[in-house]
Amino acid sequence: MTVFPPDGMSVDAPPEQQSEVAAVQEACRQSLGVFQFEELTDADYDTLYELTLENAKCLTELGYDIPPAPSRQVFQDTYDSDPWLPYSSPELAELGPKEFAKAEEKCPQSRVE
Repeated sequence: MTVFPPDGMSVDAPPEQQSEVAAVQEACRQSLGVFQFEELTDADYDTLYELTLENAKCLTELGYDIPPAPSRQVFQDTYDSDPWLPYSSPELAELGPKEFAKAEEKCPQSRVE
């Protein structure tokens, strides 16, 4: 697991283990009392989807290979279990902390507040 302060983390795991990883992450969040989020509304998902598409475009323009975006509905349906997040791409997951910070500076990760 790699932690990206203040509130991000990435776990490298095979696809067949993603749901188990998500469950462990959620249990960890709850036990620590951190990363507590309110339920997202449809409007929040709309905003987050558009921001994430912009983020993916930015990263692609920097030369990173980002997997294609799912439909808006698939994005929402899988957000809590197997989210499509440009910063979770295998290529970006292999970056060192300095390189990752440079990419994130040019293409800040999407957040709904």
